[in-house]
Amino acid sequence: MLCSADGGAFSDQGSAKLVSHFVDSKDSLSRSTAGLLIDSIRRAFGWPIAVSYALRNHFIHDGGQQHEVDFFAGATSIDEFKINAKAWKNIRNRAVAYNVLPDNIRKNANFPPAPEEDLRVLLTACEREMDEALGILLGSACAALATHLSFLTGNDV
Repeated sequence: MLCSADGGAFSDQGSAKLVSHFVDSKDSLSRSTAGLLIDSIRRAFGWPIAVSYALRNHFIHDGGQQHEVDFFAGATSIDEFKINAKAWKNIRNRAVAYNVLPDNIRKNANFPPAPEEDLRVLLTACEREMDEALGILLGSACAALATHLSFLTGNDV
C-alpha cells in the first residue's frame, strides 16, 4: 500500500498513517508487510510515535480539552510547558490504546524520563524518533527495490 503501483496515492485510503500501519498491529498492512519490520518498528519506536499521535489528536481533534482537564499544569509563565498530571494520564492512555507500552523505545533514544515536565522536550524527542523510524522504513523499501531490480535485470544494482 505505501509503495503501491499508483505511486503511493491513497485515494481510497486517505494518507499514510504511521501508527495504524506500523505500530498498531490490527491494521491489514501488518499482515502484508515483513513481520520483522513491523515488530522492529513497534518495539523500537512505538511509544514515541504513539505519544506523538496522541498529542496531535488531543490538540487537533479534542481542541486541547479532554474530560474537562486543562492540558498545562499552571497558568503562569513559571509553570512554562509542564503538562497537567491528569492530562498526561489521558495522553498516556491514548498512546497505550495504540497497542504499545512505554518501554517500546530504542535503548539510546534519549527519551525524556519525565515527559510531562516539558511539552517542548517531549515533542522534540518524538519528532526525532519518528524521523528515525521513517528513515528505517524508507531505507528498507529502497533496499527491497534494489534487490528486486537486481533479480529482474540479473545485475547488481
